[in-house]
Amino acid sequence: MVKAETKRIKLIVISIGTEERARDFCRENEFPMEILYADPINVTYDKLRLNFGVKETLFDASTPYSIAERIREGKIKELTDVLKRWKPWIPPKREQGLQQGGTFVFDTKRIKGDSEVEYECVYDWYDPSTGAHAPAEEILEACGIE
Repeated sequence: MVKAETKRIKLIVISIGTEERARDFCRENEFPMEILYADPINVTYDKLRLNFGVKETLFDASTPYSIAERIREGKIKELTDVLKRWKPWIPPKREQGLQQGGTFVFDTKRIKGDSEVEYECVYDWYDPSTGAHAPAEEILEACGIE
């Protein structure tokens, strides 16, 4: 594996919601707008078949475990800080409030000519429930970073 400084990695974040809401998020969280893409009608989430539903959002066993893990690691303050300044928001599609996310790492598989590139998914993680995100170590390993 190589060090992060020598890898050419591009981060892209896709979120439910409108472009206007994406700008609000970036402003509130000092997040770079150029890597955040808004998906107001769930096209990306639907194509990737990410987990969705009341059970997955509220009643999956991994939800309390992920919250307990944040408390154990001392990261609950980050969550409470965000919630303090979070504005009430209803997604463009109400059911998007029940949408789970995921993490995917793609690698260049083949370059066709000067402009066509094919990508291969080398890592995928479907969030099983609220707060149950991909382990950072796994993501870095998939990116080939020590």
